Amino acid sequence: MDLLRGADLSASSLILRYNSIGVEEAKALATSSSLTSLNLGGNSIGDEGAKALAASSSLTSLNLGGNSIGVEGAKALATSSSLTSLILWNNSIGEEGAKALATSSSLTSLNLGGNSIGDEGAKALAASSSLTSLDLGYNSIGVEGAKALAASSSLTSLDLGYNSIGVEGAKTLATSSSLTSLNLGGNSIGVEGWTSFLKNKMLVSLSGYRPQRRLTDHIKNNKRLQISGKCKVLVIIAMIKKEIKWRGLRPREEASPFYFLPREVNLRIFSHLIDWWYSLSIGLDRKQIWGKVVEISGEAKLEKTTIPKLP
Repeated sequence: MDLLRGADLSASSLILRYNSIGVEEAKALATSSSLTSLNLGGNSIGDEGAKALAASSSLTSLNLGGNSIGVEGAKALATSSSLTSLILWNNSIGEEGAKALATSSSLTSLNLGGNSIGDEGAKALAASSSLTSLDLGYNSIGVEGAKALAASSSLTSLDLGYNSIGVEGAKTLATSSSLTSLNLGGNSIGVEGWTSFLKNKMLVSLSGYRPQRRLTDHIKNNKRLQISGKCKVLVIIAMIKKEIKWRGLRPREEASPFYFLPREVNLRIFSHLIDWWYSLSIGLDRKQIWGKVVEISGEAKLEKTTIPKLP
């Protein structure tokens, strides 16, 4: 209890991460009727501490990352009727714990990074109608888990970093009609997987792209930007067709169709676009401009598409 000396237990929000807080301190904090937000990341409250906090009727936001919480703790937290946001990264809740949390009707945001929940845990969470934001990084989720999550109609934000969804999983996620933010870093989905998102009309943030060395080298050495395979500047075509909402040309800007492309691609695309728009401003024929787009992209089936207006 000495560990809580000096802490304002009448506050509505407390951050006590990495403070060697254990079960008794957690129980004391759970008695507060004013606390709505509590961060206890990196402590050692275990299942018993989690059970005590789950009984709180005032807490709405709780961070218990790295607290040696297992299945029993997860089951207790799933019964909370007040919690809307819960972080349980780097615990040991596994598939069973994930299934328990999936039954919560109050949670809208859940972080279960590093809990080994696997495909079955992901499937259970995908069936939740209340969750809108889900972080499932480092959880050994494969294609089947990705397919289940792609079918969710409530999820708007999803982090699947460092799982094993592969190209097939990426293509399925690209069909989601609800996701607006997605992270797929560390999933080895390749160029084919990344380009499958170009026709998605909902996503405004897609992160985790790490260009393959052979592709990056090819871009650097090719002044005409004729990228190999399926990555032939399709993002330019998508932007011009307005299949992806375009909100500017700043490199790496979220909500930009260029957000997930490597820097070398961005710079060359911007260079070409500037040239095209300057040409338009002095009256160069639009067909000539479109011819350049077709030439660089390798796409020749968009005769009816018009060039975007000058910014």
